[in-house]
Amino acid sequence: MLSSTGQPNAGPPVLVPDHVSAEANRLPDHETLKPCIWLGERDRIVGTFEAGDQQTIRTRLAASFRYFISQRLVPLKAGGRIAVLEVLKATMRTREYIERGEAEGKSLLDAMRDGEMDGMQHFDGEIEKLITSGAISLSTGLLYASNPGNLQVQLVGVALDEDEPAV
Repeated sequence: MLSSTGQPNAGPPVLVPDHVSAEANRLPDHETLKPCIWLGERDRIVGTFEAGDQQTIRTRLAASFRYFISQRLVPLKAGGRIAVLEVLKATMRTREYIERGEAEGKSLLDAMRDGEMDGMQHFDGEIEKLITSGAISLSTGLLYASNPGNLQVQLVGVALDEDEPAV
């Protein structure tokens, strides 16, 4: 089953309380934003507000977040699933990208790639590690990747065991 973004659905659907959409036209308090932040969709949070309020929301969100953590449950070769986490930590760089928006070479994904020492990680990097360790198949990894094309390029030259059936 795929989510609205075309990604495999990693867990049960997340329901946003009615009061979140009912209050979308005014500046939110902590309790209003909390369910949206749980969704891990930063642009979706900002996009729910009127265009004139979006910069204020970006500024408030950038100033107040500590981490965004998202997960995908990926099937293991041996059976069962493993939680693959994407972690975005609040740093000067990530706060700037949220407040001012992303630009060429200045994306949150770039910040996560460069922020491993700060505890950040991105889905495709973690999926690559699972593929190379043999925990998941290449086909499964590509199915759950944010950018399958880039992941394939990263894996060029890596010896993979691809004898199991495709997921």
